[in-house]
Amino acid sequence: MQVELSRAHGRMQMIAEAEMVIATDKLLRPRGYAAVIHASLRGVLAE
Repeated sequence: MQVELSRAHGRMQMIAEAEMVIATDKLLRPRGYAAVIHASLRGVLAE
């Protein structure tokens, strides 16, 4: 149970960090590029 919680927490942390990177990326790059990165990160983290 504890391992599952810590794994879920780790995954949430990875998603939060990825979303911060994406938010920064959106400020610096064209929108389409950030959307592609976001979709691919979501796919990777969902596994």
